[in-house]
Amino acid sequence: IKDNHDGTYNASYKPKNAGINKLLVTLNSVAISGSPAPVQVTQCASIENSIVSGAGIHVASTAEPAIFTIQARDALNNNCTSGGEKFEILIDSPIGTPPVLAHVKDNRDGTYTVSYNARVPGEHKIHISLDSKQMSNSPFTVNVEQQSKPDETVDSRWSTAEGAGTQLASTAEVAQFKIRAKNKFGNDLC
Repeated sequence: IKDNHDGTYNASYKPKNAGINKLLVTLNSVAISGSPAPVQVTQCASIENSIVSGAGIHVASTAEPAIFTIQARDALNNNCTSGGEKFEILIDSPIGTPPVLAHVKDNRDGTYTVSYNARVPGEHKIHISLDSKQMSNSPFTVNVEQQSKPDETVDSRWSTAEGAGTQLASTAEVAQFKIRAKNKFGNDLC
C-alpha cells in the first residue's frame, strides 16, 4: 500500500486462484464500506504447466479417430476453468506422407479436446504449442497402427466409471454408476 498524501492510497495484490474471490479492505482492522467485495479473477494458461491425457497422445489407428485432452494450467499450476486459449497442434507424419490435420475443440472449462485421423501407419510426432512456445515433452511420439476397421476389444486403460455411485454411497441404499467401455485407442465401444 502506498500513501499518496492526498487522502488516497494505491494498493495491489496478486490472486492465487481463478473464479470469484473476495477482496477484504480494512482500516484499523475494520472493513471499509463495500468490503469484502467480489472480484472475478481470470487466468492465463501457461504452456509450461499445461498437461495432456488420453489415448490419442499414445496410440492411434488408421481406422478410427484419435482423441486426447489438453488441460490448461496457469503459472501457479492451477487448472484453468475457462477457455479462450489458442493451442496449436502440428502432427508430422512419416516421411513422404502428408501431415495430419488436427481439430481443437475449446470446451470452455479449461480443457481442449483434440481429435485427428491418421491415414498412414507409422511413427507420428505431435507438437503442441501456445503462443509459439512448445509444451513440455512435445513433440509426443505416437505409433499409428494399420487397421481396416475400428477395434472392438475392451481395454481397461481407457475405460472409465462415472456417475453418482463413484463419488458418494450409503449403507442404506444401492449405489449405481455406469462403466464406459473403450477400446485400445480410447474410443467408445458401441
